[in-house]
Amino acid sequence: MRAYAARGETGVTRHVFDEITDKNVVFFNVMIRSYANNHLFRDALLVFNTMSNCGFEPDNYTYPCLLKAFSGLNSLWVGLQIHGAVVKVGLDSNLFIGNGLVSMDTNRFHHFENGVCSCGDYW
Repeated sequence: MRAYAARGETGVTRHVFDEITDKNVVFFNVMIRSYANNHLFRDALLVFNTMSNCGFEPDNYTYPCLLKAFSGLNSLWVGLQIHGAVVKVGLDSNLFIGNGLVSMDTNRFHHFENGVCSCGDYW
């Protein structure tokens, strides 16, 4: 499943995912990441909703993928809710989650072209 996801084959990844009867958080994370990495952000969020409805708790691998999906949708409100959840479970000092939060903020408020930010800053 992970190999298909890494190759960008979200359809095959989803087919394998759907065939797994005894899912766990790792399988959900792979599916969420597959969708998020291929800009299928709404699908990533739907898988996350399914994961939550099945009683699985997100972990330090789930949150960065979710933040990428929220960033791609420009959904700051939902991103802030995830930020609150991250703090609540004590993962706010995790490097990958912190990078996801920064990326979400940057993508929401800053747009870069030729190394120049829309706010006038050079990066």
